[in-house]
Amino acid sequence: MKRSSGIMLVLFLAASVSLFIIIYVMPKIDGSGLETTVLEHENLPVSDTEEVLIIRDETLYASELAGGVSYKQTDGTKVRKGVTVITVDGAAASADGEADAKSANGDIEKVRAAAGGDLAVTTDFAAEETSVVYYSADGYEKKLTPETMLELKSGDIKDVPAAGVSLKTGEVRAGDPVYKLTDNVWYIVFWIDEKSGSRVHYDTGNTVKVDFGDAAVLATIDSITDADGDFRIILKCDRYYKNMAVTRRAEASIIFSEYKGLVVDAACIALESGTPGVFVKQRSGNFKWVPVLIDEKHSAGTKYIVSAGTYQDENGKTVRTVNYYDEVLKDPKAAGYV
Repeated sequence: MKRSSGIMLVLFLAASVSLFIIIYVMPKIDGSGLETTVLEHENLPVSDTEEVLIIRDETLYASELAGGVSYKQTDGTKVRKGVTVITVDGAAASADGEADAKSANGDIEKVRAAAGGDLAVTTDFAAEETSVVYYSADGYEKKLTPETMLELKSGDIKDVPAAGVSLKTGEVRAGDPVYKLTDNVWYIVFWIDEKSGSRVHYDTGNTVKVDFGDAAVLATIDSITDADGDFRIILKCDRYYKNMAVTRRAEASIIFSEYKGLVVDAACIALESGTPGVFVKQRSGNFKWVPVLIDEKHSAGTKYIVSAGTYQDENGKTVRTVNYYDEVLKDPKAAGYV
């Protein structure tokens, strides 16, 4: 009986060792079961992500009349001076329509309250100058302007709505905002800490790309001003962005430059004697550490641009390195290689 128990114990230990080798040792030897990534040619943007404020030169108009509305211009259309934007037919108002206007205009009432005395009341609904017509507003059209933005501080915008609301409704009350006329030049304002490392990327007159997620536009750095411990940065833009007239606050990526090359994730990098490198999968299935030369100037965040094929080390020696489409370990540390 004791002999049988001893045999069972030996078999159990042998099975445990075999299982350990299969799970922990074999993957490292032949590379199976390890997460990898393929090195490719990519665009690597050098960017800064900020909450931005969109400023426009615009006027919000309110109807002096109550009644049914007919929209004569398409939202976002450029109209000439004197062109009729809408008409309001007081005779078309009905009891049901008046009730609908009162109940459906909760958002419009907020815009009306926010605008206060800044509304331009109109009875002829004709464009006072050549501009772009929009049927949305937030009530800050005359509070946030190209003039007032020059004095704004970062704390001034905490209560500003992220976006305007639609002004289009079947009928309006007297005094309701009905449309706005906007210039096609607009501004993007944001603040960065005076100690921010990204400050070096901002120079007046330079062109940057602003990516809102759904679209990107080119803009010029118009001014950089000290504002109570922050730098207030103003970008000027005349490019079309479909949500320009609706969006007031948004998160955007300010892209200073974009570099192209062989890109490696920072997690792939493993140091050997102070030299950066990656573990490249060989034809045998094993992984071999290969040194890489990182282009520090053109790398950003958690991604690096590295030389492909060969590079010259500090002693002028030619070093073989990674190439396009090499398969490398995604995280050598997690895989137990470092």
